[in-house]
Amino acid sequence: MTLHEEIKNILLENGKPLTTSQIADFVNDRKIYLKRDNSKVSSFQIHGRTKNYSNIFLRNKTIVGLRNRDEALMNSDEFNSEEPNYQANNPIINFMFNQGHTEFNDLINVDKIKFLIDNGFINLGKIKHLLIEGLPQISELQSSGLYAITAYENYKPSYYNHQEAIENGNVVSPWEASRLINKWVDGAEILYYGLAGAKSSRPLKVRLNDLLKHAFGDITERGPHKGGEIIWQLKNWQDFELWALPTGAPPEPRDKEYLLLKKFYETTGKLPFANRQF
Repeated sequence: MTLHEEIKNILLENGKPLTTSQIADFVNDRKIYLKRDNSKVSSFQIHGRTKNYSNIFLRNKTIVGLRNRDEALMNSDEFNSEEPNYQANNPIINFMFNQGHTEFNDLINVDKIKFLIDNGFINLGKIKHLLIEGLPQISELQSSGLYAITAYENYKPSYYNHQEAIENGNVVSPWEASRLINKWVDGAEILYYGLAGAKSSRPLKVRLNDLLKHAFGDITERGPHKGGEIIWQLKNWQDFELWALPTGAPPEPRDKEYLLLKKFYETTGKLPFANRQF
C-alpha cells in the first residue's frame, strides 16, 4: 500500500474533501500505510504527495479532494468566496478563507502535542529533515503566526554541557548542565513556543529559517535566533518536530503566545523548557 493509495481510500470512504491535517490523522490512526521508520505521517507529507499526484487529487489550499468527484465542490463559492462566511473546524482553514483571527478551541493541555493538533498547528516535520530539505513551500508560512518545538514520544532528556555546546557551534550563550536540568518540565511534550510578527508583520517562513540556521550552527553573537537556543543543548534534538500556526497580523501573534505561555505556567509551574519569559 502506497501513501497516495491510502489517501485516495480515505477520501473515498469519507465521501468528501478533507484537510491535509485530517488526512494525516486518518493515516496514522488506521496504520494501513506505515513509514519505514514507523514515525507518523505529517500534514506536509500529505501536501507533497497529493501535489505530486495531480491526476488523482484536487487541491485548494490545505483541502484535498478527488478528481472526477469533487470538482464542483472544490470550485464552489463556499471554498473560494472572499466573504467571511466559511466556517471550518480547523482554525487554519478559517484564517485562510475568512482572513480572521485564530481562536483556540481550548487552553487545556497546552503542554501536549494533542493541543497543537486540536488547534490546527501544522506539523512541518522533524528538524533533521528540515535542515536537509528546507521548509515546505506552503502558503501558510507566508503569514505571521506561532510555532512550537516538540519532543518525541518517551523522550528522556540528556544534555550537552557548556563546553560541548560551544564545540557544537549552535548555541551563542550555553548554560551549565545543572541549570538545564532545573529548567526541564517533567511530562511536557512541548519544549518551546515562538512567534513571527511581534510588532510588525513577519512571515513564519523567515523566522523559522532563522531557527533552522541557528540549529545548523550558522550563528553570530546576535543570533539569528537566540530565543530558545538552549533547546540545542538537548541531545537528539534532531528528532524533535517543528509545528506552525498562521494567525492574523500583529499584535495577534504576541497576544496568542502570551496566552499560551501564561496557561503553560499555570498548568505546570514552569515555562516551556526553552522559553525564558512571557
